[in-house]
Amino acid sequence: MASLMKRRTLGRNLCLVGCLLIWMHPVIAHCETKEFPLTTGRLFIPNTGTIRTQAPDLILHLHGAPGTVEKNIRRSHPDAIHVNITLPGLSSVYKKHFQDPSVFPSLLEETKVILSKEGHATMPAFRRIILMSFSAGFGGVRELLKQPESVEQIDAIIMADSIYAGFVGEMEDRKVNSSHMEPFLSFAKQAVAGKKQMIISHTQLFTPEYASTKETAAWLIDGLGGKRIPARKEHPGGMVEWSHFQQGRFQVFEFEGETGEEHMKHLTHIGLFLEMILTE
Repeated sequence: MASLMKRRTLGRNLCLVGCLLIWMHPVIAHCETKEFPLTTGRLFIPNTGTIRTQAPDLILHLHGAPGTVEKNIRRSHPDAIHVNITLPGLSSVYKKHFQDPSVFPSLLEETKVILSKEGHATMPAFRRIILMSFSAGFGGVRELLKQPESVEQIDAIIMADSIYAGFVGEMEDRKVNSSHMEPFLSFAKQAVAGKKQMIISHTQLFTPEYASTKETAAWLIDGLGGKRIPARKEHPGGMVEWSHFQQGRFQVFEFEGETGEEHMKHLTHIGLFLEMILTE
């Protein structure tokens, strides 16, 4: 009983702990990167000649220390443009921010204006737009996936231990609320068909009052009629993979870990998943 209560307390405070660690983490300065404030968030532009001659990739990350994310991006894709939006609060602040369908196009427009002022092509197009989320950032991703115009522009999604949902019926039955998951399933089906790309990672962390990332991943796999393949594999940073699922360009990676520390690894090593996107 004591062990169960400990797990429940941990799960209940997970997002709060994650937010604290994210805000305590300093921004890491990169001599090859310029940083600009946006109306909401921060823009990072690499100081390379490549993006002056061709359309760059834009990586929009929701919820995560800008320095940590930026470091991962530079290692895997030095020519990408990076926008980081990390808001104080839980998933509801991201949901509220992106509910307005004008927010996403305005963000793209603002980014293009800054690129133009910095000497890049006037109002450049983006080669592809990659949306990444850690932990509470899923609230914003779900809102974007409800907007057909936004979905059309997003080429790939990475959900790093970052899809949660509510329940329907009695909480002890742990029946995932399908209305919370349908936007993710719709995008996953496009990835299965080869039109998009989607990568999900999750831990074993128990969340007593809402569906965990493990439960939501299982819901999506069931929705696609699939089955996980056990595949123990060690990755950098002490991340240990337990199973893998893939249909088309949709993938789910299951990792060990029932602690907040293991949860945070999916942010500090998010480049692992980004490399899988960018190599295509």
